[in-house]
Amino acid sequence: MIFVFLGRLSDTMIPSMVLPLTICGTFAVMLAKNFSLDNLSLMALTLSVGFLVDDAIVVLENTTRHIEMGKNPIVAAIDSMKEITGAVISTSAALIIVFVPLVFMGGVVGRNFKEFALTVIIAIVCSTMMALTVTPLMCSRMLKDIKSSKTRIQDLVDRHIGAMIRSYTVMLKWVLTRRYIALIAWVLCFVGTLCFFSILPKSFMPEGDSGAIQGGILMQQGTGTEYARNFQKQINAVLRANPYVEKILTVTGTNTGADQSSGMLVAVLKKGRRPAIQKITRDLSFRLMCMPAGFTFIQPIPSLQLSTGGESTATGSRYSYVVTGEDSEKVYSAAYALQDRMASLPGFTGIQNNVKLNMPELKIRILRERASTLGVSAEDIETALLLSYAGGKVTTYKTDVDQYDVILELLEEYQHSPEDLSRIYVRSGSTGELIPLGVLAEWEETVGPQNVPHSNQLNSVTLSFNLLSEIPVGTATKALQAAAKELLPIGVTGEFQGEAQEFEQAVSSLAVLLVLAVFLMYIVLGILYESYIHPFTVLTTLPVAAFGGLATLLVFRASLSLYAYIGMFMLLGIVSKNGILMVDFAKQKMEEGMTGFDAIHEACRDRFRPILMTGASTIIGAMPIAMGFGADGSSRQPLGLIIVGGLAFAQVLTLFVTPGIFLYMQEFQEKFLDRFELSRSSASHPTEKR
Repeated sequence: MIFVFLGRLSDTMIPSMVLPLTICGTFAVMLAKNFSLDNLSLMALTLSVGFLVDDAIVVLENTTRHIEMGKNPIVAAIDSMKEITGAVISTSAALIIVFVPLVFMGGVVGRNFKEFALTVIIAIVCSTMMALTVTPLMCSRMLKDIKSSKTRIQDLVDRHIGAMIRSYTVMLKWVLTRRYIALIAWVLCFVGTLCFFSILPKSFMPEGDSGAIQGGILMQQGTGTEYARNFQKQINAVLRANPYVEKILTVTGTNTGADQSSGMLVAVLKKGRRPAIQKITRDLSFRLMCMPAGFTFIQPIPSLQLSTGGESTATGSRYSYVVTGEDSEKVYSAAYALQDRMASLPGFTGIQNNVKLNMPELKIRILRERASTLGVSAEDIETALLLSYAGGKVTTYKTDVDQYDVILELLEEYQHSPEDLSRIYVRSGSTGELIPLGVLAEWEETVGPQNVPHSNQLNSVTLSFNLLSEIPVGTATKALQAAAKELLPIGVTGEFQGEAQEFEQAVSSLAVLLVLAVFLMYIVLGILYESYIHPFTVLTTLPVAAFGGLATLLVFRASLSLYAYIGMFMLLGIVSKNGILMVDFAKQKMEEGMTGFDAIHEACRDRFRPILMTGASTIIGAMPIAMGFGADGSSRQPLGLIIVGGLAFAQVLTLFVTPGIFLYMQEFQEKFLDRFELSRSSASHPTEKR
């Protein structure tokens, strides 16, 4: 892309050398900070490649422009740096400021993305240092007189770029004479951005394609070992029958005690050409759901899973909602009603709770008076039951060379039916006779709670669930909150836990951080420009880029995920460079005596090529991510889409909107602020009357 705009290989090498030097410098700082190369830091470097050459391109293009004026390359490099250093520092500062809020963000997202943000900031600092030192040095040595060394390719490039610049200046002049068009376009973009934020589906972390599936297995309460084993074999047969499954692991009997009613499974898919993991998951789910022996739910294992610390009632559940209250009956009834409502909501699957009230129990009541009359204590009865069903050491058998523990228990065939209790005899302590247990106790079959969970010392029920891949978590959480508001009585409350809770917190905090980043950009630009007005002119590029990025997500039916928010941060920092380049150069021209109209018109004409070059290079750098290339590329695709779409849209529109807004801001500066400063200065230094 750089070669397309410059036409000479030697010129292309100058900004290209910035990339390896910047990445090496970034690696050195990462090593000193004990950072690691992982999914997030490598993604930060991949995204940075697109804009690391921006500053070098600006320096190179400006130096080339000075050489075209007839200057010596060394003199041209010096004059260029005098003219462009402020803009380079301003653009880098604006881009750094955007990522500063992410560094101080709290919660799980902040802890995981802090290293990502710092890696981007380090890369920006390194590229700025290279652009201010190495790039002008290489320009002074490698650039030659344009007229004496012009090639046919470069002549062709110059003719096409020159034609584009002439066409642009004509259109820009037409827009500037009707600058209300720029204001209307900006207002429409601002309103459209707010609308897109509200209507776009929101999600937390995309599932992606990790090549592995996990799930949970549920059977009827009180399921025995043999029944669970048979159901497990049926599940294994379904998994092995799928041609895209390479390895499987299933486990049943994960509950403690005699209950074997739950389990888990993991399936590793084959590499190479195969359908998307979501399609394989849907096919397997359909086959597993048809099995009457139990309930099996599966989901893709996320490629990048943040440890949220939320409670999950069973393996395979990704989201959870906790219902709490003081009255256990009200909590249980409300939770079961909410669970029934969730089953009717679209997209919810694998719904379950951690309170099992139908656990089969066998209650044994000791007839204490009768047992005491027969010389049997309650401890004797309890010991007999313990040894019969739980096993236990009763003595040690010793030989001359070894010793053996003697463990007593009933044969397995006598451990399944309550009627087998009548086969147990307890010895009387007074007479020594064996007395049947049926004479000493009564028993009955009943059901009861498997556990009594609590949360914050209150009775609680945790509802765990998964979502279909096409249902955004934001849509699901809104639907569940509406159902809970309708069904939960007074004294019973509900809240999300785990990933769903982190999603709610992350969405609200990221929206605040975006506003904070824009405010910090205004403060920094205000300090650099010593102006209240023109920083706002630069910031007018942000709604235009945001509108283009969000519209791209809507067109490609992508959700506003965490990756998309990160892309939005990066987009706002990159697109502000366009405004800074135009405004900074226009202010220099106005200091030379030009009017605001002529200054912004000439600034846009001279900065047209570097703006197109930097924007195109950044778009090309983010294109592989937007197209979903690489392992698990689909999960990162919203990040690339929002950068490519936002920059492509803003690249065209800001070249017309920002100059028009600049004239409005300059007019406001001259009519109000300058007069206010003049009147205040006159009041503080009154002239003497003669």
